[in-house]
Amino acid sequence: MALHRFWQSIIPGVLLLGSTTPGYADDEELCGPFRDSKVAPERVQAMLSAAEDGHLYRIQPSTSRMGFCIDSKFSRVKAEFLIFQGGLSLWPGPGEDELAMVVIRTASLDTNNSIIGDMLKSQRFFDVENYPEILFASKSLHWTSQTTGDLKGDLTLHGVTKAVTFHVQLTSMKKEPDSRVEKIVAKAGTTIRRSDFNMDALSLLVDDSVELCMIVEAIRHDAQQKGS
Repeated sequence: MALHRFWQSIIPGVLLLGSTTPGYADDEELCGPFRDSKVAPERVQAMLSAAEDGHLYRIQPSTSRMGFCIDSKFSRVKAEFLIFQGGLSLWPGPGEDELAMVVIRTASLDTNNSIIGDMLKSQRFFDVENYPEILFASKSLHWTSQTTGDLKGDLTLHGVTKAVTFHVQLTSMKKEPDSRVEKIVAKAGTTIRRSDFNMDALSLLVDDSVELCMIVEAIRHDAQQKGS
């Protein structure tokens, strides 16, 4: 079976959730990051159902990366977020439309230059005190080849919500003897305009275009429990 058809057959619904700490977490920890967010209650319940049914895949922070790149008049700035929460739930049959969620803590932003890092965290840009989280919630997932697809959804950043499309590429998939997927690795990226999110400070020095990128490794939740 072609890889994209295999994924279409097992992913009628995708939910991103999880914990920044490895190993098993109870239901409160699994759903905690989304209970007070813009996520609908029924999606939180879907997360719990996925965990109970063995369809939940949790992002591994130690082997995953989420960050962005932006050009300035002086250099290209690269930064990443060190604290984020996410995962995947893969359903074995037809059901809901594809969904996805991920939460990133803006104060965990890190660069190789402390001055630039402090500026990015300030009110001129991310304003981490007033906007402590970035939230992505998808609406659809369309596979364009055996290993690539478009993940469309809403990105909430700096208090503004805009529609975005992440281009996804599957790079690795590990199966168990019973053909269930145990681990997946994927890359995803998109380009946004920071001015769309009311982050237009220093527009003469810093480019408006921002590249968002991530490399995600996710492991099936009940497999984590067995190993904990």
